[in-house]
Amino acid sequence: MPYIKIPLKNVINIEKIITIFELSVRRDFEYPGEEHDFCELNYVAEGEVLLTLSGKKRRLKEGELCVHSAGQFHDMYGNGNQPAKAVIISFECHSSVVN
Repeated sequence: MPYIKIPLKNVINIEKIITIFELSVRRDFEYPGEEHDFCELNYVAEGEVLLTLSGKKRRLKEGELCVHSAGQFHDMYGNGNQPAKAVIISFECHSSVVN
């Protein structure tokens, strides 16, 4: 069976990975928030979490992700009903799509 090579458009240039970790989010989890000089991707692997994105509280469901640009305040909370698992990846990036 031949392999199919799919060309990709490079829209995000990740220059350095800072952290990669999985986070177990209890239903009563509260992270008051932070901002830093690098970008952060939050992916929900199981369940759902609540977070602040562009100053608004949002619900991020299983299979969804969001990217916080450098200097953008962000927080995360459990949804109050069930635990969740999230993957957090922080990285340096100077692409206009993210910043």
